[in-house]
Amino acid sequence: MVEVKPKVLHSVKFVHPEEAIRDSLEGKVFLKFIVNLDGSVSDVRVLRGAEVFHQAAIDAVYQFRYKPAEHNGKPVAVWIPRAIRFRLPTE
Repeated sequence: MVEVKPKVLHSVKFVHPEEAIRDSLEGKVFLKFIVNLDGSVSDVRVLRGAEVFHQAAIDAVYQFRYKPAEHNGKPVAVWIPRAIRFRLPTE
């Protein structure tokens, strides 16, 4: 338990894999990862979702930066879950 949950400070767009675009695939990937004391992300793990999207989701999440969680007024590292939806690009 933490008093203040991590907050996204910087995110990036998820890149729809070329193979998924070619095959007209959409889907969700469920991840969990650690938000470290400095707000960086580490230890990204795929929980479930179509394999074609795994690496794109992992690559993007590693670029996120957070305001870290806090407990008793001090930053703490925490595991957080995240669902990422991949939708085909529209023109």
